[in-house]
Amino acid sequence: MGSPLSLLRFLNAIGGDGSGPAQKGVREERDVTLADGTLVDLYEPAGRCAQGAVVAVHGVTLNSRRDPRLMQFARALAASGRLCVVPTLDGLAACEFVERDLSRLTIAIEFAYARSAAQVALAGFSYGGSYALVVAAHEAVRTRLDYVFSVGAYHSLAALLAHFRTEGETAAPTRVGEREHFVYARLSLAYGFRRDLGLALDLVAEMEALLRSYCDDDALETKRRFYEQHLRRLDIFEYLAKHVSPGVLAALSPAGRLARIACPVGLAHAVDDDIVPAGHARLIAAELAGRPHLRHACVVTPLLTHVTPSGLLRHGVDLPRLASLLRPLVA
Repeated sequence: MGSPLSLLRFLNAIGGDGSGPAQKGVREERDVTLADGTLVDLYEPAGRCAQGAVVAVHGVTLNSRRDPRLMQFARALAASGRLCVVPTLDGLAACEFVERDLSRLTIAIEFAYARSAAQVALAGFSYGGSYALVVAAHEAVRTRLDYVFSVGAYHSLAALLAHFRTEGETAAPTRVGEREHFVYARLSLAYGFRRDLGLALDLVAEMEALLRSYCDDDALETKRRFYEQHLRRLDIFEYLAKHVSPGVLAALSPAGRLARIACPVGLAHAVDDDIVPAGHARLIAAELAGRPHLRHACVVTPLLTHVTPSGLLRHGVDLPRLASLLRPLVA
């Protein structure tokens, strides 16, 4: 899977809704319980020994480790010869900010390290990309890692949430994709604070259905209507300020700790990202620049829409750069 053509196929495999063809020669094991109760799914090459391991980290999604795009990503890695370990981070899976997610990710890395008897690569998407960067700086596992690949990560969670709040106080977004992401950010935050907001059970059930189907474009109007009817008047950020301490936001942020990462980092970010502005990637890259011998790389590109590849068949200067970030992940 190291040729440019194979890498292109790899990139296409993680695009869209993840409904691509099943990967031949891949064995999947579901619902493996680790020592602390963390649940993981395993993807590995069938009939041969895996060449190293990758831990793949989901973002804010109720589908958690069963996000269709993440499953296709894991299958593509396993088809290349890697073991891929995909944990559920309970906080992100419930749209909540909890430090326990970091310890669950640490346990998943230790499991992958022990099973593969080699250093492990980390691949994180959106908020999961930020969590991957945070954990990569932890003393307990930093020497267990040989690469971190992060897509659409934030630098500071407090700064990102402040951006969301400011965005809501100015003119509402008008582009279709931008509007969808604007609504998603508020839907996920409201769901995470559903108990504090006192939302009715039927309303919570409707929110959950919308969040689980968020990649379905035909539901966009339904999401917009739900936001206008039920969420527009709620000051979600007031509840966030009351119930999430600045210390937790800092603990879940890569900002200020990136110099402790001991392996190369590959950053990919959409140039017009409507969820996490591309400036966050540039801030992460600037902080990483203090250790140039690790050969960190950052690609801000129109070939992504937040964490999903877009228009990859348009050959351009960014395609080989983006492929180069993926190369350390494949066997």
